[in-house]
Amino acid sequence: MMDIQISYDASTTSAPSWFKSAVAYVVAQYDALITNPISLTIAMGWGEENGAAIKAGTLAQNQSSGTYLSYAAFTAALKNSATTGTDQAAYAALPAADPTNGGQFYVPLALQKAIGTQPGSTPGTVDGYVGLDSSRQYTFSPGGQIAAGTYDVISVLEHEFSEVFGRVGYLGGSTPNVYGPADLFRYTGAGQRDTTPGAGSFSVDGQTMLQAFNNPLGGGDVADWASSVYGDTFGDTTAGLASHFSSTDYALLDVLGYSVNGQAMAATATSLSAAAAPAAASADGGSATATGSSPHRIVASYDGEVSGTGNADTFVFRAHPGQAWVQDFQALGADHDVLSFSKQNFSSVADILRHTTMSGGDAVVHVSTTESVEIFGVTKAQLRQNMSTLSLHA
Repeated sequence: MMDIQISYDASTTSAPSWFKSAVAYVVAQYDALITNPISLTIAMGWGEENGAAIKAGTLAQNQSSGTYLSYAAFTAALKNSATTGTDQAAYAALPAADPTNGGQFYVPLALQKAIGTQPGSTPGTVDGYVGLDSSRQYTFSPGGQIAAGTYDVISVLEHEFSEVFGRVGYLGGSTPNVYGPADLFRYTGAGQRDTTPGAGSFSVDGQTMLQAFNNPLGGGDVADWASSVYGDTFGDTTAGLASHFSSTDYALLDVLGYSVNGQAMAATATSLSAAAAPAAASADGGSATATGSSPHRIVASYDGEVSGTGNADTFVFRAHPGQAWVQDFQALGADHDVLSFSKQNFSSVADILRHTTMSGGDAVVHVSTTESVEIFGVTKAQLRQNMSTLSLHA
């Protein structure tokens, strides 16, 4: 398991009482999520980062220690550290010839420890610095209930830490000929690698686009998700809305070179079964997975990931589902699953379809301007083809 040590700057003596608890919470999450046997030190600041004031208009900022690697050296280390099928698919899609034509990859020290180009422990070295804007209002709520007008400090810290870990890109823009680890997995379309600033998407294999990256020409970080993505840790933080890790976030950390235990971040709910009625499971700020062979009624209450069994499951979303994700959804066939939405949100099944868009290869039902349900591996066309997959409840 990873071991993160925190060094608190003098500025943190004026931080709110919850500040160190929030940092400790995120440290515990990442220590459980990333299984590489490495040790990191991160210095924390309140209202500043490594002695520098937080930039105006910035919620939080970070910097990392690191060095430059050539394309050949970096990709060789990634291939040598591969542990999963996701890794192997991603690295197999990397071209033998350097697509940057001699560019240098800035690889943070934390990531170099994970892929073996630096020792796993470097006592006395600070791997990265993180600071929060002290003028903002935050909510520290592991349950995911964020007060209006405040920011989810857990997701803010998760976001900044992940950049210290190497979830960064540069595309040769801000510094000519300099690239970041995430740039290796950025595409403009199937088979079309993206090495210059502009619109692009994350893909493991270079064929299936999983999520849109931010377009740096419009401002913002290259390796963040596009501003249209709400409630995701690697996207923008929205006031009043909790953000959570998605399976796409896990995949990105995985291909960057980390060994990821995706289940460590989610508290799996108990699945209840009954002889005469569908079994039920629920998720609240975590995940729910139905088990057994009978049809299931799976209730996603707020900000969670739900998975079915392939046995005519019904996924029930309340009027305010937050950000929800559905795994293992069967849109076609006799035993197809059903998505059930509140009549408070939609007037008809056709209305649900009108509020459905595509993100990569996934259908996304927009319940409100800030809440949505993403169905992995299912398209809007499939939902339209079998409209009995959609229903309304009181």
